[in-house]
Amino acid sequence: MTARILLARHAQSKDNLAGILGGRRDSVLTPLGILQAQEAARYLQQKGIRPIMVYSSTALRAQQTSEIITSTLNTSTAMLKRDLQERDMGILTGMTKSEALKVDTGGIIIAGKRSFARMPKNGESFPELRARAKRVLGSIIQTHDTGVILVVTHCVTGLMIFAEFYGLDWEDTLKRFHFGNANLVWLDNSLRPQDAVCFQPS
Repeated sequence: MTARILLARHAQSKDNLAGILGGRRDSVLTPLGILQAQEAARYLQQKGIRPIMVYSSTALRAQQTSEIITSTLNTSTAMLKRDLQERDMGILTGMTKSEALKVDTGGIIIAGKRSFARMPKNGESFPELRARAKRVLGSIIQTHDTGVILVVTHCVTGLMIFAEFYGLDWEDTLKRFHFGNANLVWLDNSLRPQDAVCFQPS
């Protein structure tokens, strides 16, 4: 038996709504974000998916999301893991996307309507983030050999965990896949990466 990992992105935060690069700074959920987290929790409830363990990023927006889910499902409070934090955006933290374009980002990765700073000053590189994703994913897999494990994290960190699990190139993952607010994605070797998303809020 092996555990099935269900990856969740936190619901909409005030920084998300304002188009701000939050990175590691704290931002609470918006009213819509609260509804998104409740919708994700109801989906799990309706599908009979009850995690035996929940891990969450230490960021407030992730903790709020996990608290809504665990209280709805009546499961234990999430265990916090720093390695599930969002990418450190360095000097870009707190900037709007238009402001970020005016400073040195080390280059831009274009992914449709989205873009990612390749190496912001004083920030975390994608290879560093991929290594962190490998570390936290390995820790969770080694700790659990059965049941469903819910992991509440962030957009870019979640995409790197996704890439690590499915053995994908990190840059290609940024371009091909989207991890929206309150999305739920299976990390399951019986699934193709393109079939892994099981829930997106309405």
